[in-house]
Amino acid sequence: MPAARKNLTVDPQIAAQLVARFRPVVRAIMKALYRQVPDQAALVSAGDEAIIIAYQSHDPDKANLDTWTRHKIRWYLAEAARQPPIADVAFDPVDPRLLNGADPEEQFWRATATRAVERLDPRKATIIIARMHDETYEEIADSIGVSAQRTHKVAKQAIRELREILESDSID
Repeated sequence: MPAARKNLTVDPQIAAQLVARFRPVVRAIMKALYRQVPDQAALVSAGDEAIIIAYQSHDPDKANLDTWTRHKIRWYLAEAARQPPIADVAFDPVDPRLLNGADPEEQFWRATATRAVERLDPRKATIIIARMHDETYEEIADSIGVSAQRTHKVAKQAIRELREILESDSID
């Protein structure tokens, strides 16, 4: 995780208000990272820490608090997702999903789609994954801080990019 600051003291009441206000942003970004980071509690903790650090380091001349905090949350969660897992998982040569009746072809296409989404930039991946979880453009727009129209436009761009990625992978 990103290097933690020594002094995270903020008035508990203000901290609680900030966390309540920005926790939906943390959840929306977490949806994009849920496959990369099995420990969701670590992401929530990193998100909460990012909210407090954003409040402490906010410079009103550079950006408003909402924008500054969203950027800090994205950066902290991306850093948390890049960290290697704490304990290695033992490798089992027999995939238990195959034994439990999972369709290998479905698993292949799911993995292919996941790899394609991971190649998108974080904002586009967040929007695509949120749409896959049946969130409306308005809900996504509220969580990432842009208009619904902009969210729809970025989603269309992301779908075009996904098509290109999948087509280029199938040619190789």
